[in-house]
Amino acid sequence: MHFQFDIFVDEYRENATPRAGSLKRSDTRCDAALKKDVVNTKRKLNRAKYAIEAGVFQLVLGRKEPDGEFTIHSVPLPTYDSKDMELLFGQEGSRSESDDSIHYLSLFERTHRERVLEVLGAAEILLSEYEEIMRQRKSAALH
Repeated sequence: MHFQFDIFVDEYRENATPRAGSLKRSDTRCDAALKKDVVNTKRKLNRAKYAIEAGVFQLVLGRKEPDGEFTIHSVPLPTYDSKDMELLFGQEGSRSESDDSIHYLSLFERTHRERVLEVLGAAEILLSEYEEIMRQRKSAALH
């Protein structure tokens, strides 16, 4: 509902025309065009924000375990005897496979975290650039 109200307000501002007989500076055609640009930019930033948030949520939700009765988190893995593994696989098999899996899982977690932080950093840069542009426009409007 709130989002629909924002759309209504934006469309009202976009289609607004200066009032007849008004001498206020804020009612000039140039100012209306500037307001329209600001509203359109706001819409674009909101769309970008929602897209970024959806992308981050998709990254986080994409890692969700598949539906099922057994997962690696719900069923503990049994410990194994290194002598049995050595007899089963030979000398080369004595190296722990779970150590490799843990290593690769930690690499995946690290790269996933770096990617999320990368997206968040890009979002912060975008917002800081936007704030800087708005400050410059305000200072230019005052002078």
